[in-house]
Amino acid sequence: MAARAPLTLGEFHNWASRPEFEDRYFELDEGVPVEVPLQGERHGLACSIAIFRPTNYVLSRNGYIACNNCGLIVGRNPDSLLGPDLMVFLDIYTPSENPWDYVSRVPPLVVEVVTSEDHTNRFARRIQQYSNFG
Repeated sequence: MAARAPLTLGEFHNWASRPEFEDRYFELDEGVPVEVPLQGERHGLACSIAIFRPTNYVLSRNGYIACNNCGLIVGRNPDSLLGPDLMVFLDIYTPSENPWDYVSRVPPLVVEVVTSEDHTNRFARRIQQYSNFG
């Protein structure tokens, strides 16, 4: 069986938006879709605490916090797209230049909340991808 060609961001967006994936969540790792399980209540609580801390600082600088797994492009050719728990920006929101509204610029801060259900290898890979991105 021949290997499948890596998906581009556009192909991935169209693929992940299909009706059969309505209740599922995917990221793109070097052109390969990876299903990511939904997190539990502890994860949500930790995210709410994490967003609370920087909010006043960010708002005082006309910035914003993007949350709830907004797509962040962390690699191109092959394309990679992750959904961090929080991204902090210290400037006014400007729409993305891609048709899917994925973030394509480097946020000053990315937050990933790690819980006991997370796999160490997957999390280490994410840190590597964020570091390589900027």
